[in-house]
Amino acid sequence: MKKFNKNTSIIIFIVLSNIVLKLPFINNPISDWHSWNQVTTVATARYIVEDGWASLFNAKVDLFESFKEDSNATFAEFPILSGLIALGFMITGDEYEWAARLISILISTIGVLYFYLLVRDTTGQQVAIYAAMFYLISPMNW
Repeated sequence: MKKFNKNTSIIIFIVLSNIVLKLPFINNPISDWHSWNQVTTVATARYIVEDGWASLFNAKVDLFESFKEDSNATFAEFPILSGLIALGFMITGDEYEWAARLISILISTIGVLYFYLLVRDTTGQQVAIYAAMFYLISPMNW
């Protein structure tokens, strides 16, 4: 039982640290340090809001591709994050950057937990804690 409590407190610390370290930047401009592809992600979320949920399966032209209609269809991954952000935009009734960032922060929390558990199971507790701390201070959210 003692081991469970120690692991639980480490996981809670990692989750809270991730949220606390990333929340102060929630209102930064969309092209800021949070993530290199935010413009594409939010553009895709906007297409989903404007064109409906069918846009999840029909990639649109984004900022980093050519203006040919099918240019992004081959290279775009399924827009799970953009879909969640579109849902946030629909719930708030506007395209608030803070809603997109909050969803990104929550997704990154899942990522840091997975990363911590993966490193812990392969190398050990001490290395996992260091790895998670480096993940927490990295500028990328995912």
